[in-house]
Amino acid sequence: MAHYQHLFCPDFDEDLLKLRQKALALMLFFQQFEPYLVGSVLKGNASKHSDINLLVYSDDPKIVEIFLLNQQIDYSSKERKTQYRQTDSPTIAFWFDQTEVHLQVLPSVARHQYAKKK
Repeated sequence: MAHYQHLFCPDFDEDLLKLRQKALALMLFFQQFEPYLVGSVLKGNASKHSDINLLVYSDDPKIVEIFLLNQQIDYSSKERKTQYRQTDSPTIAFWFDQTEVHLQVLPSVARHQYAKKK
């Protein structure tokens, strides 16, 4: 996929860099929830139209939503099945600098489970 991007998307490197800079800004913004970047932006095969996917950790998912409300960020939330021990975990979606962002909120214990799978 990356070879295709380099061949047919002349701005691929610049677009990927911009997405990674946005992801870094988001990780700093959500640092209290110990964010972890996943998906195409991390893998390096994202296009300028890709979304940013972060795992964030909180034993109470509502705390993340309250944080977003306090920052006056409009978002949507849905439950999603996960590969972790927990059966459901909310995914929060919002827009940041013309890029869609998805936060998957996992309990703190899942942070250690994810690290073991790598």
